[in-house]
Amino acid sequence: MVSAINPNNPIYGAPTTVSVRNNFTSAKSEIEALQSNSILTGGPYLQLTGGTINGNLTVTGPVTSNSYIRATMVQETRVAMGASNNINCTAGAFFTKTISVNTTFTVSNVPAVNVVPSFILELTNGGAFTITWWAGVTWQFATPPVLSAAGVDALGFYTLDGGTTWRGMLLAKAMA
Repeated sequence: MVSAINPNNPIYGAPTTVSVRNNFTSAKSEIEALQSNSILTGGPYLQLTGGTINGNLTVTGPVTSNSYIRATMVQETRVAMGASNNINCTAGAFFTKTISVNTTFTVSNVPAVNVVPSFILELTNGGAFTITWWAGVTWQFATPPVLSAAGVDALGFYTLDGGTTWRGMLLAKAMA
């Protein structure tokens, strides 16, 4: 929106009633347009209610809503862990690792309470060596799953209390 307010009126020291009235009229019209949302429909703005975003939306920081956000797909960053055994929650939500020695996993940068962080850990040959999970991981029937000695397994994790307790589950085993 381009403002119709004339910054040259009133001229300091020589205001006229007409120039002051014109600027107030322009300001009133612009404020009413903002309040009614009418100027937002044709511009590069999202309406305060309703509205649709087509294409990519990048948000830096938390998204809060008093309703719900519907997405057809959430695209996550894939993190190949390499030599690291640390699952950094700020790095992504999909981690991959090939197990070639006994491995102890850790988790870092867990968001605070009142959010539910989760991630998927895809392990190759996870059953060929001993895996030690970080403190606070709980499993169905209180037993970690038996992983594939030669193959790919997917595990999912989430926490409701800022990382004190993690729920771990086997999502898929021996995927080709």
